[in-house]
Amino acid sequence: MIEIRGIPCLVIDGLLEWCCIDLSPDWDQLTEIGEERNDQKREFASTRQLTTNPHFDGICGEWAYGMLYGIRPNVQLLVQGDPNPDFSGVEVKTSSYWQDPWLRMFPDDRFNAQCFVLVALNKPDRSARVWGWASPEEIQNTAVEHIPGQGFRHVLRTDQLHKMEILNAK
Repeated sequence: MIEIRGIPCLVIDGLLEWCCIDLSPDWDQLTEIGEERNDQKREFASTRQLTTNPHFDGICGEWAYGMLYGIRPNVQLLVQGDPNPDFSGVEVKTSSYWQDPWLRMFPDDRFNAQCFVLVALNKPDRSARVWGWASPEEIQNTAVEHIPGQGFRHVLRTDQLHKMEILNAK
């Protein structure tokens, strides 16, 4: 077990096996950012309300990824939304299913990043876990499954994701 920027992590051969990122010090700020995004994007055609607070979940995932890699997410509200990946070449997808998260994407989603990273959010504990990543091609090459209440989605389970590389861990 090592610490990366104060986050306890299990890293084997430079690959992240496990980490638990404590979001509680920033929870109030994340709640505020999530509410602002929800208010702004509620009527956007691209917003899919599959959870009660989807933009809160999203900013928590981006925040956790940023904490692990020492990168601050863009929290600025953009009038037209965010057409670009969350980080340089990386789009973060957050699952609120802490114990069994899946990387899920609609077939008509924009695949405009080099990789898509799955982060699981544990709201009761105010923590998150970065699970792994997949390329746009890997996601698009998975079968489309019907998920009750959510429609048809490309789905990758955690054992189908690449582990995250941890470089220059401090």
